[in-house]
Amino acid sequence: MELLKGYFTVPSDVKDERVIERKLEYIKKYAESYDKEGWGLVSPISFSKQKIPLTDDIRNGRTRWLILAYWDRKPIEQTFEVSDKLVPKLLETGEFYLK
Repeated sequence: MELLKGYFTVPSDVKDERVIERKLEYIKKYAESYDKEGWGLVSPISFSKQKIPLTDDIRNGRTRWLILAYWDRKPIEQTFEVSDKLVPKLLETGEFYLK
């Protein structure tokens, strides 16, 4: 399980309410990006304004927002061609099975 963070910045003069009104759009993009990379969501998604602004953000007149959640890698099914002689040995380990 990994805590995966996403963030975006908006101009500092944009009101928080305006960002919060559109939070579902930002959360959707965040979730889709990790889902496409093979991650599976295992916790609720958190959305908040960053508490401690970064120097670059202040200098550039921006406010940073965070989106984060815990994710696990989705299992990936792989198919391999193996020699018939190896099958009994592979089945002994318990890591492989026949379909």
